[in-house]
Amino acid sequence: MHWTAELTSMNRFKEKMYSAANKKLNNIPRVMCEYHDIFLANDSRYSIVSHIFSTIGLPIHIFGFYCIIKKTPKEMSSIKFSMLLLHVSCFISDTIFGAFIIPVIFLPYFCGYSMGLLNYFGIPMWIQIYFGITTSTS
Repeated sequence: MHWTAELTSMNRFKEKMYSAANKKLNNIPRVMCEYHDIFLANDSRYSIVSHIFSTIGLPIHIFGFYCIIKKTPKEMSSIKFSMLLLHVSCFISDTIFGAFIIPVIFLPYFCGYSMGLLNYFGIPMWIQIYFGITTSTS
């Protein structure tokens, strides 16, 4: 299957999920619903904030690498590699979920979409899901 066909099928799936959610919301009396402008409820604002956090986190992670590699005391040399491996795992996870994928999940339904750089460059959703699952299990 070509990735454009998969992308259109994902768009149809997203439209179907939106229509199902809208049907449920249309049954709620309007007098009970109040509009609240939540800052992160907008996709573009959520994406920008996530990219800002990833940008701020990059020098912090680099400083963490420096501290683990150069400033770890000799008494802790036996766990130096373990700390470095954990820090690398956290850095990769933060970078993938904060910049490359930025998942948006609809609960209680098990569905969602991504807004990250991989989506911007047209990477198919199944590859993004693969990166997300392998990153979260490492």
